Amino acid sequence: MNFSWGQLLVALLLLVVGLLAGYYITSAFSSSTPSEAEIAAEVAEIRGMSVKYAAALNAGDFENWIVLWDPEGVRMPPDQPQSVGLEEIRATVEPGFEAFDFSNFAVSIDEILVFGNKAYMRGPYHFSMTPKEGGETLNFEGKYLSVLRKQADGSWKFYIDCFNYDGPPA
Repeated sequence: MNFSWGQLLVALLLLVVGLLAGYYITSAFSSSTPSEAEIAAEVAEIRGMSVKYAAALNAGDFENWIVLWDPEGVRMPPDQPQSVGLEEIRATVEPGFEAFDFSNFAVSIDEILVFGNKAYMRGPYHFSMTPKEGGETLNFEGKYLSVLRKQADGSWKFYIDCFNYDGPPA
């Protein structure tokens, strides 16, 4: 059989298209969708991180609090500019740890959704803070929406944390 260059080129093009289509179809069906058990394990890890966050705050332990943040984290408190990166977060939050005793900090998690190496959680929180030099204890209630990012070691850290108060402190 004699084939022209044009026929060979068309045959080669069809072969390449077929191979590419096969690759993409195979990869689409073999993508690793996490099992329910894997998702449950991620959610449990995130819940555990939330417990560590509350424990560090209630203990006044800034160093154990800041290690829960992604190096590129963004903290978005009410009525203040956002803090971007660990240096800014440290600069804006550490003075609060030095000036106040925190107590009764508790976070309720209404929802956690995991999307690969990112997750979000949301819910209400409450805490009390008392000036270390003396003064009235202030009680806060509010809500939060946090985005977390999975680290190379498999741990989860706060990537973006946005929160506000339900009203003035009581």
